[in-house]
Amino acid sequence: MCLVIVESGRKAGERTAGVKPQYVGCAGRVTNAVNFVNATYSTARGHALIASRLWVPDEHLADPATRDMMGLPDALEPATEPQLGAQMLAETLDAGIEVPWVAADEGLRPGPGAAGPVRGTRRRLRARGGPLKGDRRYAWA
Repeated sequence: MCLVIVESGRKAGERTAGVKPQYVGCAGRVTNAVNFVNATYSTARGHALIASRLWVPDEHLADPATRDMMGLPDALEPATEPQLGAQMLAETLDAGIEVPWVAADEGLRPGPGAAGPVRGTRRRLRARGGPLKGDRRYAWA
């Protein structure tokens, strides 16, 4: 059993919530796109998407006119993609779902000050490796 947390982008229009010019692998270039962080529960018998969060750029949340045009709720607060992944992991654990392992995209690696134990657990994400492009090893401790 494993919780897999990955980001995924898809092309979008100019007024779609969270859209901005960015590199999207499915398009193979920079284009107007949105990014999601998805959590999939995987077992030997199959997998299921159990959570998904739209990443919204800070500049969209800071501008009331953009919030209104995109239909973003006032309660929506800025969050990085790693923070969205951590939120989904915490919600999964809170729901009583057993998560012995977590796998995630390198892009979802917490930045400085973002690493730490998941609420209610003794788990901590550890990363080892060189610069952004290079060998990396991650493990839960």
